[in-house]
Amino acid sequence: MLAEAERTGKALSLQFLQSAGLIPGTISAGMAAQADATKAIGRNVAGWKLALTPTGTAIAAPILDALSVNDTDCAEVGKPGAKAIEVEVCFRFNRDVPPPRSGHPYSREDAIGMIGSIHLGIELIGFRIDGNSDIPLPLFLADRLGNHSYVIGPGISRDLVDRLASQEEPPLSLCVDDRGIEQFSGAPRHPQGDPLLPLIAFMNNPCDRLGGLREGQFATTGSLCGVIPVQSSSDLHVHGPMLSHMRLVMT
Repeated sequence: MLAEAERTGKALSLQFLQSAGLIPGTISAGMAAQADATKAIGRNVAGWKLALTPTGTAIAAPILDALSVNDTDCAEVGKPGAKAIEVEVCFRFNRDVPPPRSGHPYSREDAIGMIGSIHLGIELIGFRIDGNSDIPLPLFLADRLGNHSYVIGPGISRDLVDRLASQEEPPLSLCVDDRGIEQFSGAPRHPQGDPLLPLIAFMNNPCDRLGGLREGQFATTGSLCGVIPVQSSSDLHVHGPMLSHMRLVMT
């Protein structure tokens, strides 16, 4: 049903899913449903949306639609259905990430060593279920944590990631505007402080059922600016003195 909703663009009714007893009861069940739906859709995993639950458990959702900016750091998104965006940092892997060896958990430096490049990114948010993000977490997981698609932006340095983690002064700044109207302006803040923390947690507990983190894939770990609602005709510019610039045109 989730795969069909992806293909048709018609959201499933939360009320129907509840009445039919189709709400997964655990994170594990949500991850299993997510994997089954992804396989039914039949597209390769381009990247991963990683997060931490309130108890610190790593969770993940596959990103199936991803594109990169062009030579002018602009990308055009034609897939309909996006409701919002989040400006993020994403990490592209230069090798497969195997499960950790017993008694040897991955460290921050281990994670850095498996990253080939770091980028500014924009996640587009969309839902296959009409309850949006207010639905139970296991069902939200089954719906790929609300991922619609992703745009990989220009490269940024590890130094910027370290500054985000330490929140050094003077703070970094970030601005998002849509056709000249400011949508966000302020210091970027990651939910866990360090954008690498959800990645490290997932590397140490890979709970997906789709093959894990692979060479050439990327991972994104949380918004630097919260959730910004958008319209289908948005023309977004993201910029900051040290966070580069990218443009997103939604048609």
